[in-house]
Amino acid sequence: MKEKYDVLETIEQGDYLNQYKVKLKNTDELKIMKIINKNMIINTLGEDYYKNVFLKSFENMEICGKNNINSVQLFEYSNAENEFICVMELVDEDLGKFLGKRDQGLNPQEILGILKQLNNTFKIMVDNLIVHRDLKLENIFIKYNNNEKSDYTIKLGYYEVSTRLNSLDQKMNLMIGTMGNMAPEMILKKEYDRKCDLWSLGLLIYTLFFKEPPNITVGANFQQPLKTSGNELLDDLLNKLLKSDPENRITWKQYFEHPFFK
Repeated sequence: MKEKYDVLETIEQGDYLNQYKVKLKNTDELKIMKIINKNMIINTLGEDYYKNVFLKSFENMEICGKNNINSVQLFEYSNAENEFICVMELVDEDLGKFLGKRDQGLNPQEILGILKQLNNTFKIMVDNLIVHRDLKLENIFIKYNNNEKSDYTIKLGYYEVSTRLNSLDQKMNLMIGTMGNMAPEMILKKEYDRKCDLWSLGLLIYTLFFKEPPNITVGANFQQPLKTSGNELLDDLLNKLLKSDPENRITWKQYFEHPFFK
């Protein structure tokens, strides 16, 4: 598969991952190629994880990107003997870097615009029982549509720890993702369901507005001192997403139907 591409630039190089900006030969098509050390995954996390989480996560990425511009496109991948190779859509930057350029956080209208684009992907995820398990600023990407960077497309990416459930009420117990963005039930090593993504989404939205995550302590005496944005609908959405008990947390259906999106 590698022979089809010309390497233009090395983006990242390490023991686990090499990442390159590449061009499809005889065309002007620019893409990203990731070459992942397959043996390192297997030796660290086990062959069962490699087959049932890592490999299947790319199937999830294909599902979410089909006929949908708001997910990073996966063009092809190869499960070779010692390495896993995938070629994906080239994006401009992640949402964390985009936010970092702002002196203040984003206003509710800007957040609404970003979420409406992401919801196109979230609805596909929900319909296909896919749980992302690592929703955060760094895993959401921007592709600019003009030189002025005034128009952009939001794309969900990094599905490598995602999973696809067999039923609506299926529980999970694998503690995986980014610690600071995990739902309380995951951190406390309890069984969890797909509502874990809604918690992470609440943290993400909060950070978009305040440019910092909420001051939340997870433990026996859970405390939730949230700042208020001044926008009644946004504050209501955040409070319903950031419920420590998943039984009290908003559902995906309630999220999509929340008045903030009206």
